[in-house]
Amino acid sequence: MSAITYRGSYLTPPFEQATVADVMHRGILSCAPGTPVAELAELFALHRVHCLLVEGVERDGAGTERLVFRILDDLDLVRALAADGRRDRCAADVATSTAIVLSASDGLVDVARLMLEHGVTHAVVASERDERPVGVVSALDLAGAMAWGAIPGRVTAERR
Repeated sequence: MSAITYRGSYLTPPFEQATVADVMHRGILSCAPGTPVAELAELFALHRVHCLLVEGVERDGAGTERLVFRILDDLDLVRALAADGRRDRCAADVATSTAIVLSASDGLVDVARLMLEHGVTHAVVASERDERPVGVVSALDLAGAMAWGAIPGRVTAERR
């Protein structure tokens, strides 16, 4: 086995100083709560994504409506298909996580803590101006920030 040394990029800040804006994927694929499971599977496969934003409206006890976002990830889809194989279920039935909503200026260390606390691998980035979704951050994005130049010094990996 030989060690491979990766050095950070001068374009990427250290992980401890990096923000959501440094790693986020701009744009987000969304669906309506009533989207059937078969159509969800098609969206995942066609666009090669690991999550969709399910947009919906909830009413509180006073009858006030508010826009809510849920994340439907690929494991939610697999869980739904493995449970009973029914195709009549929809996005609202299988999306298990209320979306964690981030700001582009949030630090990655805080984002990692939030993801861990909520047990999720994806979070929605919202516009600071109007709070509409503008992108997504995944656990893989955080790993990439740490691996490719966001750690002061070097990262050493072993090649097998």
